[in-house]
Amino acid sequence: MKTLGKLFKIELLLAISFLCIPIFLPLSHGGFLNSISEYQHTSNALIYEALLSISGILLMFDGYSDKLRRYNILFGLALIGVVFFPDNEWRITHDAMAIIFFLGNTFIVTYYTLLLTKFKKIIFSSIIVISLTLFITGIFNLYVAESIGLLSMSYFMFIRYQYRKKQEIIC
Repeated sequence: MKTLGKLFKIELLLAISFLCIPIFLPLSHGGFLNSISEYQHTSNALIYEALLSISGILLMFDGYSDKLRRYNILFGLALIGVVFFPDNEWRITHDAMAIIFFLGNTFIVTYYTLLLTKFKKIIFSSIIVISLTLFITGIFNLYVAESIGLLSMSYFMFIRYQYRKKQEIIC
């Protein structure tokens, strides 16, 4: 299964998909909304559903292809759960899925990964904490905080992709 992971370059696809969510949603709608989930209630809801579902499926495939990252199966399911349980009908379930996805990924990148130096982990954690603080205090809306989280995950997946690419050259 590791061959498939290398063949499809899951990390690069995840980096691109996480990057696309906060960029394409406002472009498809013609403006910014208060949260990423609000795009589910627009005329372009299919773009929202596709971007989040593709990212969730890629995460699940990543978790399945590497036994050290089985947690990504849960995070992928949580991201798909965000789509499957709309916030206007399933508020608590929707929010729980989003929290599992964002905080779970933050925890993994901050404490579990060996790819980032201690300094980069501190920077990553600080960015997340600051963006959440600015959201809670009302300086940022939820869309900005979510976008910062997705862009941070995109950056991490790109770093992981580069690391695996170097491994392929060495082997």
